[in-house]
Amino acid sequence: MALKHGNKRYCQLLIDEARYSLFEEQAEREGKRVTGFMRDLLYECMDLVIDADLVRKAEEIDDAMWERTVKNRVLGRMKSKRAKAA
Repeated sequence: MALKHGNKRYCQLLIDEARYSLFEEQAEREGKRVTGFMRDLLYECMDLVIDADLVRKAEEIDDAMWERTVKNRVLGRMKSKRAKAA
């Protein structure tokens, strides 16, 4: 069962040792963390098994949520600075 982690979902994935080492090696070649590399790969492969329009709509929703999160962080910092200055 996936757990909520802010605006994302956290899930565990068990991968066999030899194949995981392939992920590690490729992630290192690309200068990425293994988890980031795996996430990027999963997102790229979604179009192969899920309707592309559905995937694009999900991306748009996720992007909007991320923009809202960043905006809220900026506003929160501005509010904090104003409160400290007062």
